[in-house]
Amino acid sequence: MNEMHMIRFDAGGVQFNMRLVAVMIEGDRVLVHRAVPENFWSLPGGRAELLETAREGLAREMMEELDTKVEVGRLLWVVENFFEYGGTPFHELAFYFLVTIPPGSVLTRKDTFSGHEEGIELTFLWVNLGDLDSMTLYPSFFQDSTAQSAGDDSSYRSPRRDHRVSNTGHKYERVPIQNPRPTWYNSP
Repeated sequence: MNEMHMIRFDAGGVQFNMRLVAVMIEGDRVLVHRAVPENFWSLPGGRAELLETAREGLAREMMEELDTKVEVGRLLWVVENFFEYGGTPFHELAFYFLVTIPPGSVLTRKDTFSGHEEGIELTFLWVNLGDLDSMTLYPSFFQDSTAQSAGDDSSYRSPRRDHRVSNTGHKYERVPIQNPRPTWYNSP
């Protein structure tokens, strides 16, 4: 097997990252996860590898983290995200897919369970969609109930007015409206 290379690079102290994200909804619950030392949650996923499709990469990541073969469905959103983590500014391009766990999987019968990836212990948690507003979840756009309708084909405007998620066919794109450049971006 060929050695795989993650799609990420450093450019002048800024880390670019291509992320693949699983939106797993079972009934009225969604699966979130976090690294054990962190104080925030996110939807599960990982980095894409060169020469693998986004769907293949997400299936690989879920096998690594959950030890379960999942079905990667349609692309829901493409989100461009700017954030700082560990003192490093990030520019992330993330592809959010609807993902299903095999029927009868033990993972859907537990409220919380553990996983591992690259030596990092992960905690997974099934959260009621109505409870997402009470937790720290990044990126935060998913906490809005309109964004949670992972099959809705209508356009969505965030009440926070810091971004717009719009439908272009079956893909969504996060488009900054105010202050499109992060504060660390110094070019005119």
